Amino acid sequence: MSAAVLMICCRCLTAAKALSSISLPVVVSIGSALGMGVALEQTGTAAVIASWLLNASQRIGAGKRGMLFAMIVTATACSQVLTKNGAAALLFPIAKATAKELGVHPEPFEFSLILACGLSFLSPLAYQTNLMKSGPGGYRFLAFPKVGAPLTLILAVLCALICPLAFPFRSAP
Repeated sequence: MSAAVLMICCRCLTAAKALSSISLPVVVSIGSALGMGVALEQTGTAAVIASWLLNASQRIGAGKRGMLFAMIVTATACSQVLTKNGAAALLFPIAKATAKELGVHPEPFEFSLILACGLSFLSPLAYQTNLMKSGPGGYRFLAFPKVGAPLTLILAVLCALICPLAFPFRSAP
């Protein structure tokens, strides 16, 4: 915000140009998702979803990394139909509740959530540049998952493996 104000004060950018660059649908999407995220947390729904994800991971014998991978897949799926910002705001309370259920610090789950919401390779609708290149490039809808699914899977696995090295699963404070 301060950088934007500084750019306007230094006349690098006009106030009208700055205001016209704000995307109202993105702001509304983020605002709505933040409200939903708070509602999920305050009603206990985030804890229920986290418990469900944890139980599903434990049934298949996955540990903390498996749970992290499940969170990454969930966030990636949400970011294909919501904006990446909206998906992150909506799933943040679930990531925190998941870490709490596991008794670990939420950092690995929060970082993974950030990365997972940016994995928008599965659909031309998932991100603006995907839409911009699909028409002129002559891409069909199924071209995105054909290339995007393996790329998403590789990045999700790498994140689940590497993230706990940077942000270890240490006990929650």
